[in-house]
Amino acid sequence: MVVLVIHHRSNLAAYLAAIAATLYYRHWRSFRIVVVENNNVTPTATATPWCGTNTVSDLRLGHHDFVVSYLLRTVLIGDADTGIVPLGSVNLAPLAANGYGAVDGPVPTQSVYVRVAAGSEVPVGMLYHPIVVINRLREVLAPAVTFVSLKLTHSLRQLVAQMVPEDQAVVLDFTANSPISTLRNFGYLMSSNLVGVHHTGGQSMPPSALWLPQFKARVGVAPRNLWRARRGPSINNRHTCIDIEPEKQDLIETELISQLDLNYCLRVCDTTLDILEGLVMRGEIRVLSNKL
Repeated sequence: MVVLVIHHRSNLAAYLAAIAATLYYRHWRSFRIVVVENNNVTPTATATPWCGTNTVSDLRLGHHDFVVSYLLRTVLIGDADTGIVPLGSVNLAPLAANGYGAVDGPVPTQSVYVRVAAGSEVPVGMLYHPIVVINRLREVLAPAVTFVSLKLTHSLRQLVAQMVPEDQAVVLDFTANSPISTLRNFGYLMSSNLVGVHHTGGQSMPPSALWLPQFKARVGVAPRNLWRARRGPSINNRHTCIDIEPEKQDLIETELISQLDLNYCLRVCDTTLDILEGLVMRGEIRVLSNKL
């Protein structure tokens, strides 16, 4: 039995990485996934806005066909219960002179004009609510994946040593050396950067959304913050612990963008698959396959 343990400050990223590993290695026998949830940083539906982003971006993924063409377009967007709206066109523009209707909070100063993608059209963007996506992913994963929470009295290594005393385990810790902030004025930061949403295509849309590429540029998040993966200490010699950390520590990316941005989460999926493939090629993971 090989047990994959995924730990990330963002449950959205951890769930999506678990789905990616489940689908990519579905031919493996005796393979189990454990997600260590971070309930302390899980956003709430009332505090989280609708989000929008481009699907055509410079992600440079090693598993692009699987992660983008299959996982994103077929599995996520193809599942109506995720609530992800595929967009056929996107255009950001200043807010029209006639203003914006009554809103509870800061008034958007820009609008995004979108058209819902039709049929088999390849989407250039998407609108979604992160909480709806999170809830759906957990529902899909629930039958096959184990969810645990990390107690304050235990380290991740101690938790894995107790849960998996005999089997081989691969621990992917995306929280290594992550900065933790006591300043959490993210609600105002998000609401003050909303854009109005105007659409064609007949599907209901939110009146406003956080357009993530623009938002990240405004708050200074690097368009591509590279990650380093290094082997970390483990308690059990049958456990392989990999610490993944960004080259540039960015508090907003770590604590906020990771909770909202599906493109960020797709990079987590790609990194997860890269690490697992490397371990398999070096013979550090030995699994039986259902393939003939």
